[in-house]
Amino acid sequence: MVATDALVVGAGVAGAATVYFLSKAGISVRLVEAKRPGWGASGRNPGFLWLQTKPKGIAMEFSLAGRAFAEELAGHLPDYGFRSCGGLIAYRDHELTEVAADFVQDRRAAGLPARHIDRKEALSLCPRFGPAISGAVFNPLDAHQDTRRLVCHLIEASEAAGCEVRRDAVVRRLLCQGSRCTGVELDHGEQLMAGVTIVSAGPWSNDLLAPIGQAIPMVPMRFEAAETAPAPFEIRPVICGQALFKFFNTAGRDRTTLPSHPAEMIRKDLNFTEQIAQYPDGTLQFGCAFETGSADDRPTTARQAWPPP
Repeated sequence: MVATDALVVGAGVAGAATVYFLSKAGISVRLVEAKRPGWGASGRNPGFLWLQTKPKGIAMEFSLAGRAFAEELAGHLPDYGFRSCGGLIAYRDHELTEVAADFVQDRRAAGLPARHIDRKEALSLCPRFGPAISGAVFNPLDAHQDTRRLVCHLIEASEAAGCEVRRDAVVRRLLCQGSRCTGVELDHGEQLMAGVTIVSAGPWSNDLLAPIGQAIPMVPMRFEAAETAPAPFEIRPVICGQALFKFFNTAGRDRTTLPSHPAEMIRKDLNFTEQIAQYPDGTLQFGCAFETGSADDRPTTARQAWPPP
């Protein structure tokens, strides 16, 4: 097996983008993926390019750069559903009006052109809101993409430029000589050598890094959303519900004093942010129940079902 200049482990959006740019630069690169491209977090997220909850400073700067990068890619790759559609945090309970106003003040200080809008303007942006809507926070810079389609386009372009992509190739361990990583060993024993090895396996990265003493401090978060058939209507902005104010409370209020919606009470062991986004083909993804610290990667509606299984 011929060694490559670089080897990338993990075919999510980060790994796919890495091999895309390395291949374009004429660097020999190989990509290995345990399942299929976009199988992990990149294929299971609702495609939000969401800025409203990013803290001021490096997190916001990084997120703004990522959003600009996505729009730049949209100009070079086949269509992957990038939409500069804006984002709404919608609320029903009137007592959240002051919370929303404080949130906007904080977001504007962080560099976003966010606005606190009333019911009338919220309905003009999303006529499909129900009669209970009271207002919303709107950020025109929020955007949406079909991350699954983006990953596919990046890998197709990389393969066309000479990148070798290995699907269903489980990496057993990283190969090291002293302090230098020289490649990987697959589960059937084959060794793939490279000048540089890039681990881009998301929450599974530490399975490879920990044995060589390089584990990354991180807390996994497990999200779930449901997907519908194409809908006969359009929901243009990306939307989160009022529960988001409990997780990103800029005024320092006690989250337990904020109003709850019945949807939040279905499974009290889960958090719930009422996300919804629409893909170019009209399908909707909505949820989003999530667990912090869970490493369970099995998608199952039972995790959101009531009564609990």
